[in-house]
Amino acid sequence: MKFLPALINNTLLPIIALTFGFTVISTYPAETLFWLQDKNWLPYPLLIIAAVIASQFNQSRYFYVCLLWLGLFTLVDNPKLLGESLSNTTALLIVAGVTSLLLWQQDKGLRLFNVLLSALLIAITGGLIAWLLLGDVVTSTVQYQAWSSDYATLLPSIAKHLTLLELALYFIFFLNAAIRVSLPPKLNHSLLAASLCLLAILNTNLTLQMMAFASSLFALITVIIVLLDSHTMAFKDELTGISSRRALMHFTKSLFNNYTIVMADVDHFKAFNDKYGHDVGDQVLRMVAQQLNQVGKGGRAFRYGGEEFTLVFPRKKPEQVFEIVDALREGIAQYPLVIRQPDRPKSKPKSEDEKPKPQQKQQTVHVTMSFGAALRNKQTNFEQALKLADEALYKAKKAGRNNVQMADA
Repeated sequence: MKFLPALINNTLLPIIALTFGFTVISTYPAETLFWLQDKNWLPYPLLIIAAVIASQFNQSRYFYVCLLWLGLFTLVDNPKLLGESLSNTTALLIVAGVTSLLLWQQDKGLRLFNVLLSALLIAITGGLIAWLLLGDVVTSTVQYQAWSSDYATLLPSIAKHLTLLELALYFIFFLNAAIRVSLPPKLNHSLLAASLCLLAILNTNLTLQMMAFASSLFALITVIIVLLDSHTMAFKDELTGISSRRALMHFTKSLFNNYTIVMADVDHFKAFNDKYGHDVGDQVLRMVAQQLNQVGKGGRAFRYGGEEFTLVFPRKKPEQVFEIVDALREGIAQYPLVIRQPDRPKSKPKSEDEKPKPQQKQQTVHVTMSFGAALRNKQTNFEQALKLADEALYKAKKAGRNNVQMADA
């Protein structure tokens, strides 16, 4: 069940939001956009605000795309700026092409060198797309003209808005976006990919009101996604993927009295790290976090720091959660962790002569954890309850590890 919210946050949220925009643009333009008749200035401040927020959170790709949308809306708002050769469709395709390119770029902040390099790549991409669309290198060929004729016959409704070359470019951009979004799905990738669909839809009915609506929608969703993405980075532990210590502090502030805090620690973790290496140690922490994150009875798991984790059970006393914590302990102790051998080849041999070296038998190890539980009530604050849970954890260590202890009442 915890997979569904992650899926919505990482892939579906921007698509759902922009799908609403597509529906409005393609189905009810006149009835739904009347409120924008005297507000064609609205996208300017919205896109500028979105670009500023993106820059403050080091989301350089959103910053560039917001500026591209700002330039695009300016061209539609001021048709004379386009000139005789550059059409709205060409401008839309240039923005779509650059967005498709930026999907593969990492957010590197807005240092001068990074900005200049990105500006160069954007200029080259935009120039190449303009050269393809405005030149006759492709369109003058006999084969293209034959295909174009068949295309107009088979798909007249699409051919009315897009030439065969324009449709082919959109197909390439969409295919590129689909590959990027699936490797693996991330929130910022999904918004940029979904914006390509919005740009393609605008070709069917590109009026100033439509462009104002689409630009405003993109700016608002960009702000939401940047804030959500930044929240994830601030409150999620990067290594394990579960909530971080900062999230623990915020979560407990929202709770009333009478909740249980459980401190958990991986037994002999330093010796394990020294023996097998930090990569295997990270593997252990991810496995432990995955197991703890499946806790029931309304509990939530957090990584406190290092090999320490925290469980919080709202409205529960230690004796009410003892069984479930002990079941977690048992599940972790029985989990078979397969250690990857360091001499294992990363790829298959190219020829029969390149025979792999004989590998050692896969090694499976087991790790254990100790737990200490304490009650946060009217007589104790969060820090005091945390200290009591820590003392109970120390008691579990002294009792031989791999057990659960409760703080003295």
